[in-house]
Amino acid sequence: MYNNNQSYQPLLQEDNAYEYEENIIVERNREVKQLVDDMSQLQDAMNEIRQIVQEDGEKLQQANTNAEDADIQVEDAVIELEQAYVYKSRSRKKMLILGCLCIVLLVIIMVVVLKVVHVY
Repeated sequence: MYNNNQSYQPLLQEDNAYEYEENIIVERNREVKQLVDDMSQLQDAMNEIRQIVQEDGEKLQQANTNAEDADIQVEDAVIELEQAYVYKSRSRKKMLILGCLCIVLLVIIMVVVLKVVHVY
């Protein structure tokens, strides 16, 4: 019986070596499949990031355009305010002159009325 076990010993060792190699192959295949899945997920994430960056780039370009437009509009507004100040100054002068003319006209009318009243 001892001899019989010794004859099976190399076969058992071969079976164990075969199972060991098969387990290694199965484990490597599982790791490769996991790596492929991870790479696919990474590629999807990179595509999403690329899309977000592209959208943000478009938004930044639009914000830059809006800022440039606002700058131009502010410059135009400054020019219009300067013109409004000039018009307001001219308007004040005209109102002052018109007021002075009214006062002078009232004085003349009062002088004429007083002379007419003294004549009678």
